[in-house]
Amino acid sequence: MFDSAYYWINAQSRRLARMSPRFMVVDICMPMDGSMLRGRPEVGPVNMPMSTVSMDLIRRRCSGVEKQWDVSFIGVLYPHRVDALEKLRSRGVDVALNPHRMDDAQDYASTTADQPSWLDYIGALAASRMTINFSQSNARPVQQLKTRVIEGMLAGTVVVTDDGDRTSRFFSPGVDYRYFRDLDALPDVISQALAEPGVLAESAAAVRPRAESLASRGFWDAIDVGLRKRSLPPVLSR
Repeated sequence: MFDSAYYWINAQSRRLARMSPRFMVVDICMPMDGSMLRGRPEVGPVNMPMSTVSMDLIRRRCSGVEKQWDVSFIGVLYPHRVDALEKLRSRGVDVALNPHRMDDAQDYASTTADQPSWLDYIGALAASRMTINFSQSNARPVQQLKTRVIEGMLAGTVVVTDDGDRTSRFFSPGVDYRYFRDLDALPDVISQALAEPGVLAESAAAVRPRAESLASRGFWDAIDVGLRKRSLPPVLSR
């Protein structure tokens, strides 16, 4: 399992793939079929596996949490994200920026320092009616399936994301989550969703069982599918 956004990891993996027919890559972010050898199935994108303990912690942390913010963005403020959020503000979209933090972190350096706990992050997702996911890789300009998508669904918020074909491999756009084509389209996507709070709440509740199934089984199931395509033995039953 690796992050294919990095050139040298890809190059080294292709060499291993040529050496062994049993070598298979698993990427949590990117489609991987044919990436090592032409026509050879690989695995990706898949979600990060989550333990039953982590799932229980999420349920307990989110139990009884009331919504405080219409729209949030939670994450490290890489330069391209700062630019995107500034454009949203200029279009009148009020985004709660890292509301789980006690400080006023506004850039990359400050958002990577003194980070709150994972459960603080989950709690902020739970308190958001919607949360924005930017899918661009931090290594190069490609879209990725972000773990935040499934974490948001587990926490009971509606994810609004710009990835074209990553999240839609697992969930239904417009039903399980909201899709925006570009920043110009995002204000309308958000305002239309917030105009129907009942539909938004139903969407968040309905997608959670699917997200829980993927979080607990999706990683291993996807690997087994890939192994079967390659006529390789399955992983241990989980």
